[in-house]
Amino acid sequence: MALMENVRTLYCSATILGCNMKIRFNVSSDGKCLQIAEANLEHNHEISKDLFISLPKQRRLQDTEKRRNLEIS
Repeated sequence: MALMENVRTLYCSATILGCNMKIRFNVSSDGKCLQIAEANLEHNHEISKDLFISLPKQRRLQDTEKRRNLEIS
């Protein structure tokens, strides 16, 4: 059960919308791979690249951009 200690659940804004889309993974028996345990790829809302890019998590600066901004300031 040691593997279960590091399990975490990620939520997104679609969860608030009641979207049932999800992909659940399990760790393989040798501990080297992830295996799809459950998948529901149906959304109850529009999906597009433009909407994805506008999500707060996607608007964060990448590490290289953060370093560059620190160097400038």
